[in-house]
Amino acid sequence: MWQLMLIGGAGGGLGAVGIGYLFPKYILYSALSLVFLVILLTFSMMLICSFEKEK
Repeated sequence: MWQLMLIGGAGGGLGAVGIGYLFPKYILYSALSLVFLVILLTFSMMLICSFEKEK
């Protein structure tokens, strides 16, 4: 399951970089979305780790 989240996070990061490259005026939005994705990914990883420990 976490592999999917990792792939999704990497894809989102690449998408944010692509948006920043194609539309420089939206670079702030892409940077914010990248930060949001990193936070979301970290949070989901922490949740998964806690679920794995409970098993």
